Amino acid sequence: MGYRPQAIPRPRDSKRVEEKYPEEKIISREYANETFDFLRELLLFAYQYRFTLFSLFLLTSVVLIDVATELPFTYPFREIRQKQLHLEHERETLVHEKEDYGNQRKLHDLQAKMAEYHSESGETLLDNGFYTDAEEAFTKALTLDKTNLQAEIGRIKAGILKRAISGEYDLTVIYQRLGIVLTHDPEDSHAHTMLGDLLTTIDPKAAELHYRRALTSDHKAAHARSGLAGMLIGRGDYQEARTLLEGAIALTPFRSLYHKNLAYVLTRMEDFQGAVTHYRYALSLDGKRILSHFELANALRMVGELEEAYSHCQNGVTLLERKEIADLPKNRVDWYFPTPYSRITYLTPPTMAESTVYLDRYDQKHVYGQLELAASELLLGWRKKASGRIRDLPNLPAEKRRAIEQLIARELQDVEKKQQHLVGNAKKFLNALNK
Repeated sequence: MGYRPQAIPRPRDSKRVEEKYPEEKIISREYANETFDFLRELLLFAYQYRFTLFSLFLLTSVVLIDVATELPFTYPFREIRQKQLHLEHERETLVHEKEDYGNQRKLHDLQAKMAEYHSESGETLLDNGFYTDAEEAFTKALTLDKTNLQAEIGRIKAGILKRAISGEYDLTVIYQRLGIVLTHDPEDSHAHTMLGDLLTTIDPKAAELHYRRALTSDHKAAHARSGLAGMLIGRGDYQEARTLLEGAIALTPFRSLYHKNLAYVLTRMEDFQGAVTHYRYALSLDGKRILSHFELANALRMVGELEEAYSHCQNGVTLLERKEIADLPKNRVDWYFPTPYSRITYLTPPTMAESTVYLDRYDQKHVYGQLELAASELLLGWRKKASGRIRDLPNLPAEKRRAIEQLIARELQDVEKKQQHLVGNAKKFLNALNK
């Protein structure tokens, strides 16, 4: 058998294939396009509803977890809500704490300011000799601010000075305690002022020295000014006393005692109009100081205001008859009347005109008030009324009554010198006394 070559197959002709399977090609393209369109629409749908799908995914996950772990479906939401509530509570607590801190800080600052105010008030009261009120003011300051050292020292001083005035402690104890204060502060004006008050009758020179040291260390020490002025009045140095009292009034214009003392100095200097002004102001501040009514009446007579003088004499007598007022400490103190400006020639013996009259009992003050009222009635021409008042006076020891009668007679003669049309009333007064 001979070799027979085999035929080599020809490559497939694609064109012939395409011509042979045209429908398959069309179907394949359409399928690819449909698949692509489906995927594109799916992606567009997923993008468009991405949040909803994500929520569904979470919801499905939660449901699956619920099934797998047996935890409630709402557990995550409850946890989230609880954390939200906790955070809200923490935030509110923080806000309240900040507000509380701010309020506490404001309250602390306010209390400190009020404590400082009470402490300064206490210092002013100490300067003016109101020791009980000063102690109360310092106590209030310490209630508000326990760290206020000025208030603590002030309260100690006020307590010592209050007890010194009341006589609660022996003078030796008072001196020792004031010495402790001066050891702490050798220039303490309040301690020097109190030593001046205590030594006025015992050692006048030492008292004056303490008053002046008080004024040197604190020019606002109004009570020291008043105390020193009282000593100067006693020795007749009225001009310096006037200067000191005017300074005290400038520092404390509403202290009736300072106006009263200045009015007295002005009467000794024969400035009666000025005296009337200050007596009136003193009584407007304290109308229950009985002696001031009679002193104002005398000053009013000197300027010719007889009816107002009579009115104040009436006020003085009326207040004396009211026991609750007559028994006030300011009215129970001794009344003393230095020699008036004139010597009465009608009196026997004439040396009596130079004495100082002291009234330390209620019956003595009552007789004095009635005689002052009778003198005012005589000056107004009411002689019969004055005579009847004199006849009804209660009995006093002869020497004391004579001293009071001579005092008022001297006052009337001084009025006659200033008011010439009233000459003769002093003699009428003496005649009425002798009936």
